[in-house]
Amino acid sequence: DDAEESQQSPSTMLPSVPASHPPLWLTCLAVLAYHTEYILSFSFVSLVEPITYGTCDALRRLLIIVVGNRMFRGDRFSKTNLGGILMALVGALMYSITSAGGGGGA
Repeated sequence: DDAEESQQSPSTMLPSVPASHPPLWLTCLAVLAYHTEYILSFSFVSLVEPITYGTCDALRRLLIIVVGNRMFRGDRFSKTNLGGILMALVGALMYSITSAGGGGGA
């Protein structure tokens, strides 16, 4: 028995994953949403400074994480997760305040 198990390919040792697929309409909607976001992203990057674009992109990713967690009823956020979310929001807020005030640099 041990000799037979050691000769199996690695793919046969992995647990099988059910071949369930999301509904076609949901897949098409996801593709359309991604394509729209991609096009809008390129339009937006030409309108703003690179640091503003980076800040908005970080907030967009944060929103995707939070909304996705709620939509799919994921695990509750840990204190570390909540601290990171809060830090990202405070950083974006501070950036908005300083950039609206003229930058305040030397």
